[in-house]
Amino acid sequence: MNGIPFAVIECKTPQISVEQAVEQNIRNQQKEYIPQLYKFAQIVVATNKNTVKYATTGTPKKFWNVWKEQDTAFLEEALARHVTDRTPTEQDRNLISLFSKERVMELIRYFVLFDANVKKICRYQQYFAIKEIIKTIQQSDEKGNRQSGVIWHTQGSGKSLTMVMLAKYILMELSDCNPKVVVVTDRKELDRQIDATFAHTRLNPARATSGRNLVELLNSGKADVVTTIINKFNTAEKMEHKNFSRDVFLLVDESHRSNYGLLATKMRAVFPNACYIGFTGTPLMKKEKNTMAKFGKLIHKYTIKDGVEDGAIVPLIYEGRFVEQNVDEANIDLWFKQTTKRLTEAQRDDLSRKWSSIRRLTSTDARIKRIALDINEHFIEGYKDTGFKAMANAIIYGLIKQDYIDSRGTLTEKFFTERRNGNLQFAPEVVGYEDSVLQILNSVYSDKAVTIEDARKNNIELQVDRDKLAMPQFKALWKRINAKSVYTVEFDSEELVRHCVEALDRHLNVRKIYFRVEEGEMNKIRSKEALESGEAFQRTDTGRYSAARRISVNSAVKYDLIGKLVEETGLTRHTVVQILTGIQKAVFDQFKDNPEEFILKAAQLINDEKATAIIQHITYHCLDDRYDTSIFTEPTIKGKLGDNAIKTKKHLYDYLVSDSQTERDFAQEMDAAHEVAVYVKLPGGFYISTPVGRYNPDWAIAFYEGTVKHIYFVAETKGTMQSMQLREIEKSKIHCAREHFRAISGGDVVYEVVDSYEALLGLMKR
Repeated sequence: MNGIPFAVIECKTPQISVEQAVEQNIRNQQKEYIPQLYKFAQIVVATNKNTVKYATTGTPKKFWNVWKEQDTAFLEEALARHVTDRTPTEQDRNLISLFSKERVMELIRYFVLFDANVKKICRYQQYFAIKEIIKTIQQSDEKGNRQSGVIWHTQGSGKSLTMVMLAKYILMELSDCNPKVVVVTDRKELDRQIDATFAHTRLNPARATSGRNLVELLNSGKADVVTTIINKFNTAEKMEHKNFSRDVFLLVDESHRSNYGLLATKMRAVFPNACYIGFTGTPLMKKEKNTMAKFGKLIHKYTIKDGVEDGAIVPLIYEGRFVEQNVDEANIDLWFKQTTKRLTEAQRDDLSRKWSSIRRLTSTDARIKRIALDINEHFIEGYKDTGFKAMANAIIYGLIKQDYIDSRGTLTEKFFTERRNGNLQFAPEVVGYEDSVLQILNSVYSDKAVTIEDARKNNIELQVDRDKLAMPQFKALWKRINAKSVYTVEFDSEELVRHCVEALDRHLNVRKIYFRVEEGEMNKIRSKEALESGEAFQRTDTGRYSAARRISVNSAVKYDLIGKLVEETGLTRHTVVQILTGIQKAVFDQFKDNPEEFILKAAQLINDEKATAIIQHITYHCLDDRYDTSIFTEPTIKGKLGDNAIKTKKHLYDYLVSDSQTERDFAQEMDAAHEVAVYVKLPGGFYISTPVGRYNPDWAIAFYEGTVKHIYFVAETKGTMQSMQLREIEKSKIHCAREHFRAISGGDVVYEVVDSYEALLGLMKR
């Protein structure tokens, strides 16, 4: 659009899986490939002729979605206009659905958002639900107000983000009528969750903290989006607050609950003319409680069946169970007579009626214990031969034996006391797994484990320490390392070909593909269950065969061996051909046994040899261009205390977000070292260009003058220093970094790879 790539499409032939296109899109967004192409992209597509998946930038593979067009008239009209000489393919349908002019502009404007800085694009049911809502609210009901209705979307369909997108659409598209959006739930936890979701998407909602605060927010008119629980309308109604606008939109979550009684009446008294949109995964259809009757027509639905077909949720399997209980009426009557002999006849009759009710009967300790035993027995039988039976029993009976759980399965005070004192005792079978068992118990039973606020309690965002940024030691360090460079590589192609041929002949070993064939026969179908489980078939023969000898498994798939190796190695086709024609025939013949593994392993070996050649022949030259200190202040770096972030003393930032325990130990040792003036874990924006991808060094360190021989140091920390454990490409990048810093600093800056601060100090004092 106007020369800007707002969408990137990776298209494959029909024989290549769309999953490969997804993986290639994800790979190409990495800094070692072509991230610049995706900088402005809003929609990313992976496709072959028969399958299409879409996402936005940064989306993990498991969240790529399919699009199912629900506006059939729009699609058929567009197909008739654009695809005239052949049968339309799935690729045709999806490209029209996603990239027709009006649709793509709409998707980019309203349906792409950030959720906690994670970029997301709508799923098809979210888009069509919102489009149907907009059509509905533009109609009037019998009172002249906007038409209300229900969105029936199952759990896991993204209802919270649907509400966010809807609010965004309403506030932007209906801005002329000054709309207000109120999001209503019936649980404090849901209210906090939805408020957080809106906040993460940068809509900045106002959350009502009390009934009075709700009235203040509604009266002030400053907040476009207000979130509240339905109980707060009790106070709002008592304060006689009323808003008669028809341009107030109440998005009611879990609308099948709490919307049939007094609180719902009070909510409608506060907003008598508002538009009510109910969101639910389980609408009620009863005569006395009917969700559609309460809110209006069914606007859009996305059921469990739809979610399962799309792979968005897993199927829910439910088995009802009934625990039989025999009542010893004679003994109960005798016990009751003895217990109530001091009561009057009227009192005795009243108590008898209450005690006889099924509710009281089913709440007795005997029945609770019987249900608990049934659950335990069902668990054991259900997990028989799964490997979990013995351990599960050991955990349960160990907890019972130590009085850590009571008859209701609730953790006792003894458990919490001994946990605080570190004296918990588990069954002998659990030895070695105590921490895992304790973690499970804490997550299930601890209130803190399920409090929404705690999930973000220790989240931090790094802030630059301006005093450290102004330190003369840091300024001097930065002046010596911020120059950019360019490299040249001159090596003999024939030498590279020779080394690659030797490496392939020596190390390329490809596994053959085999398939297993089992033959069986079925003489009689005993039951449906036997047929489904396969027990109705009797196995008569089993064989294991080489795919290459028995059938031509790859006859329908054509591999561009040379093209793939060019793509994976960056060499010319001529050089790749020289390498392949130079290897031994027995080595090359492995390609027929397993083409994909041959390409993968051959490319890796060639790249390793290429990296070795680069190390021997690369030269860096200093440029006038330099990095600015804005690379420390512009990117947002976030972490979590206790997970990947620690508080620091001498770091340029107030915290350190690390990738490993080695890095955390290294930073803490530098904080404690008297000779270190200031250090920084270099952000991703600081990199060195190399022939095998960008390289981002770990650390830049400035020492106090007079304490060590070399004052300025750039370091890379590794968990191991054994050279054989570093791949050739990684060693090549490290060598390039040495050459880069040698070229830009004239030897003033030392670059080295270390595994501890002690090793670093040894280098600095040489």
